[in-house]
Amino acid sequence: MSDLIICSQKISLRYFKAGDEVPIYQYCSDFEASLYLARAPHRCVEQTEKVLKTLSYQGSLSDNAKSILMIVLKDSQEPVGQLTIVQQGGNIELHIGILQQWWGNGVASEALNLAAQYYAAMPEVLTVVSFTDVEHEAALKAFQRAGFNIVCVKKAYYLAPLISANRRDVYWLEYAEKLETK
Repeated sequence: MSDLIICSQKISLRYFKAGDEVPIYQYCSDFEASLYLARAPHRCVEQTEKVLKTLSYQGSLSDNAKSILMIVLKDSQEPVGQLTIVQQGGNIELHIGILQQWWGNGVASEALNLAAQYYAAMPEVLTVVSFTDVEHEAALKAFQRAGFNIVCVKKAYYLAPLISANRRDVYWLEYAEKLETK
């Protein structure tokens, strides 16, 4: 069984392998990278490793309705981020996390587009969606470059505890390819 899901010229999406927890911990523990997330930064590498072992294996999406894919450079297999997939009925929800040193390099857009194409091609998937905080401009741009459109604004949708104790507004996003086939 291969851990590889899909790849482009630059990156691959695959399941967790031992050693991935160290660079992914850099992302998960980064305060700035965690600002718009609905979780606190990870406190230790073991916490990151436990999450990855629980949610990043072949079958994790069917077992948990949630899965994490490593975003790795195709040639070196160096992890540069993670992609969280949540399944709710016929919807696939994508969430991206990139190590800071890779921000602004197009990795997020490429990973999102790659994953969106992969899941949109599945006949049982009705929509590929996501959301991003209305103040998180960089994330919105990455999703738009990946082919997602803003569908609406959902008021008081989620909590981002590092920003505020109040619920936050989000842009609800849908992958354009599935929009066109409705």
